[in-house]
Amino acid sequence: LQRNTLVLSTSLSERSRELRLCNASLGTAIQAQRLLHHRLQAVYAVSFHSLAYLRPPQDGEESAFREPQPRQLTMMLRAGFEGKREMLESYEFEKVFGPELDAVGVFQELTPFLTRVINWQNACIVFHGGRNSGKRAVALGADFVDEGGRTEVVPGVMQQALHFMAHVYQEELMRVLKAKQQELFDLSLFIELSEVVGDTVVHHMQAGADG
Repeated sequence: LQRNTLVLSTSLSERSRELRLCNASLGTAIQAQRLLHHRLQAVYAVSFHSLAYLRPPQDGEESAFREPQPRQLTMMLRAGFEGKREMLESYEFEKVFGPELDAVGVFQELTPFLTRVINWQNACIVFHGGRNSGKRAVALGADFVDEGGRTEVVPGVMQQALHFMAHVYQEELMRVLKAKQQELFDLSLFIELSEVVGDTVVHHMQAGADG
């Protein structure tokens, strides 16, 4: 009886130890899950920005949207459907830029969102829109002819982003050189500019450490 009691006590002790280990593992897993959740929340809150730009209408065009609101775009109703307010389609964005801006103005508005680039982290800018919506002109720039017949070259957001990165790089380099810490300056910059046309990907530029 004493031997059986000793065996049972030893077995219960082992099971108790296993339960404590499982409890600790479960606590670690829950803590890791919470940490991952907080990180995902931080990523979605900081790193992803949904912005809209309503370009100026060209000659003979009529805007498909009503007067833009700071964070909302609402489609215009077609003729004959003005009273059908239930057919209105509205889209929410973090910020909406009106047609008074060109590509330079759009980039100036985007600058506060470039925190990842300033901190030397990866960043991606995606231009999405329908056919003839102005994606290429805003992204890559375009030539505009004013009323006097003079051609004005307006750089696209991507060209301005490259100049911005070069400026940030030079400032960081000068800071390191001034502090005489050249051995600590190790930076690899890789840039790619591509365009999706139908089922084809066109690479306009690829440069950097691996390019």
